[in-house]
Amino acid sequence: MKSATANSKLRYIEWSLHIVFCSMLLVGVYVAQTYWLTSLRQERISVGREIQTLQSKLAKADEVAAQHEELVELKKAIERRAADITDRIPAHPNEGEFLKQTTSAAKACGITIKEYLRRGIDAHEDHSRLVVHLSLEGTFESICKFVEQLEQLPRISKVSKLRMVSRTKDGLYPMDLTLILFFRSELADARIARATQ
Repeated sequence: MKSATANSKLRYIEWSLHIVFCSMLLVGVYVAQTYWLTSLRQERISVGREIQTLQSKLAKADEVAAQHEELVELKKAIERRAADITDRIPAHPNEGEFLKQTTSAAKACGITIKEYLRRGIDAHEDHSRLVVHLSLEGTFESICKFVEQLEQLPRISKVSKLRMVSRTKDGLYPMDLTLILFFRSELADARIARATQ
């Protein structure tokens, strides 16, 4: 009888150990599955955010492409304008040519040039300037046309000072005009040469 009771106690202990082992195994599986599901959930959230970010960027792609096109066109326009300006700035003062063009424009507008004085040259790093003073006379309309014609000359020049006196008895306005004629400096020419190499 003692052996039957001992056997029954052993079976009870054996079944208890199996139950404990199975319970631990189930708890381990549950913990592992919970951890795995949590990491999958976090991964899904992370992937979802990344998808939203990429969709947001993709939605802006057309806008960015349009802006890029506009900027490329603007750059081309600026480069054309810079090339046009560079073409209008001679390498040397070419004062005689400018005087000829100015005299022709004055004659076409009905202006009389009374005096032409060269004031001097200012050298700068990227350009040089020749300052010229003109004394002239004409009607108000012809003076306005002449100043407009100066803007249309092949080379770049700038009116830096304009002084008009009261009209004379014959209806003409005496005027003093200071112009700045731009031409390239040696430093600018060297920089252009380096840039094109």
